[in-house]
Amino acid sequence: MRTIFTRECFIGGYKLLKKENDVEVYIKLDNELVIMGFRSKKQVKPAFNYRYRSISERDEKVNNFIANMQTREAEKKAKRAARKTFKHDFKIGDIFCSSWGYDQTNVDFMQVVAITNKTVTIKEIAEKSVNKEGYSCMSDFRMPVKDSFVDGCITPKDKTITRVINEYGSFSADSVRYFSKWDGKEKYNSWYA
Repeated sequence: MRTIFTRECFIGGYKLLKKENDVEVYIKLDNELVIMGFRSKKQVKPAFNYRYRSISERDEKVNNFIANMQTREAEKKAKRAARKTFKHDFKIGDIFCSSWGYDQTNVDFMQVVAITNKTVTIKEIAEKSVNKEGYSCMSDFRMPVKDSFVDGCITPKDKTITRVINEYGSFSADSVRYFSKWDGKEKYNSWYA
């Protein structure tokens, strides 16, 4: 049978030392140099559980922990606000590129065919080899062919996909391909026999 832990399993023998917002720090009843801290009310396991050499060292840790958690929360709120207000500046016809792979480098190009404030609708486009002299006999450099739509593995026959643009100006097509706006330069590509 699996044991399910609750916070009470950890704070037995401790009392609340300091609480600010959702951050809680407990002190051990029989040793005032031992403390444990929790980042939020929902957290079951402690973020830390240490014994310090002195009360001043312990108090410094408590204050730093609370300050760091407040900073972290402020950064999360700012990031959420930035994500809500973000609007991309992409337009129809823009090209996105993804370079990915393991043991070889694959390159894919997508072209924007429709846009909204937060999303782009894209379709895969063809690519051409522009420089046969890569780093080996099984590599080259590729460039996209604008408006030359293909039925690729990302966008099946006559289909497009719509993706939300993140605050960094990129999006994921699937679990391995992350696309960002193409910089206009040729891209390295390799393959194995």
